[in-house]
Amino acid sequence: MQYGEAFQSLGYHLAAPRTDWTATADHGVCVSLWEKELAWQQGRPYFDSRTCADPLPDWERKPGNRKRIDHLQHALDAFDGWVDVVIVKGNPKTGVDSAHPWKPEERQGFRWRVTHLDPATGHCALEVFPPAGD
Repeated sequence: MQYGEAFQSLGYHLAAPRTDWTATADHGVCVSLWEKELAWQQGRPYFDSRTCADPLPDWERKPGNRKRIDHLQHALDAFDGWVDVVIVKGNPKTGVDSAHPWKPEERQGFRWRVTHLDPATGHCALEVFPPAGD
C-alpha cells in the first residue's frame, strides 16, 4: 500500500505526504513508524526515538518533526495518548517502500499509545497495549 493510502485507510489525510510523519482528524492522531526502527519487549513492538531511531541531528530539524511534536501533544491532551499507527517499510534515509495501517481489529485489539514526549527535541516513545481488561 502507498504511504498516503495507509493513512487514508485509517481516516486521516496527509497535508504534505513527502514530509509529514503524522496526521490528525476529529477522531484521533495517526503516527508513522518505520518497521526497521521498532524494537520488541514482552512479545510486543515499541518505538523509542532515544534508542531505536537515527541520531537526533539526522531528523531534529525536519518539518515532520515539528508537526509530530504538535500532533503527539494533541494525542496526549485529547486522546489520553492513544494513537493510530502506520507501519512503514523502507529506510528513513532512502524512502518508503510500502506502508501498512495498524488496525486493532486485525490485531486482537492491541493499540498504540504515546508513553513519552520531549517537546523540545521531539524524542518520543510509543508502546503497544492489549485491550482493556487483558
